[in-house]
Amino acid sequence: MRTYIQSGNVVALSSLTVIELENLVHDVIYKNFGGDIAVLARTPDQLSEILKQNSFKEDDGKRLCFT
Repeated sequence: MRTYIQSGNVVALSSLTVIELENLVHDVIYKNFGGDIAVLARTPDQLSEILKQNSFKEDDGKRLCFT
């Protein structure tokens, strides 16, 4: 597991389901830092689909984010 820049995003490889991973990360953050925050996990296939639907394909992809 590693963090991605200072975005709060984490890149991880897991055998857990998306829901299990979201719950695990939520619980660890809550237990260690007290933050009751929503955690969203996305699979590589989901990220690929998001990038395919990018409305700003002509722009520099290194400066692109999605929410």
